[in-house]
Amino acid sequence: MALAPTWTDPQAGFAVIHQLRGEDELARQCYMAVQAASVGDCPPGASEEQQALRKVIIAQEANLAFLINRERRLHKLRLLLPDVVIGRIARQHSEEMRDLQYYGHDSPVEGMGNVADRYMRVFGVRPRCIAENICRRWGLSCRLNDMAVNDSHQGLMKSPGHRSNILYPDFQLMGVGIAANLQEEYWVTEVFVQPREESEPPDR
Repeated sequence: MALAPTWTDPQAGFAVIHQLRGEDELARQCYMAVQAASVGDCPPGASEEQQALRKVIIAQEANLAFLINRERRLHKLRLLLPDVVIGRIARQHSEEMRDLQYYGHDSPVEGMGNVADRYMRVFGVRPRCIAENICRRWGLSCRLNDMAVNDSHQGLMKSPGHRSNILYPDFQLMGVGIAANLQEEYWVTEVFVQPREESEPPDR
């Protein structure tokens, strides 16, 4: 039986409602709750550095989700619901790029393919429409913080293809996933989805 995106998660809906009302701090708290559920608990035996990095990743994923929807709100578009499972799909790709030391949309891992393949692997059905943005930041002065992530977002908005994905009107859901190393170099994946309706026949 195919899984369905978890767009009914109340925290996702509250994030959007608060942001539409201009209640930015409440919106950010709800985005953080969604991302915390997506990241999950630290593995047993995680070091203090790893636990601290997990908190930073959750905060900056929430920051990106907020920034994406801020752009859509400015352009009078429907705000995207952050999805726990789609966030995991996005984060897995970021972690894979970090761990296998490559940068690209297509995975070298058998069965992972492109973003549509990765979505299909989890949900069992292809979405009506899907797109993916990726970016990375590295170097001795790199820090995973608000300023750096805001700069990364602005860089995506200056790129016509990435901007088009962020502002595509028909998307309904998003997943944001960041991977980082202990030097705070980081990799970002953003996945945007228009899911297939339950009544639609599968297109496999």
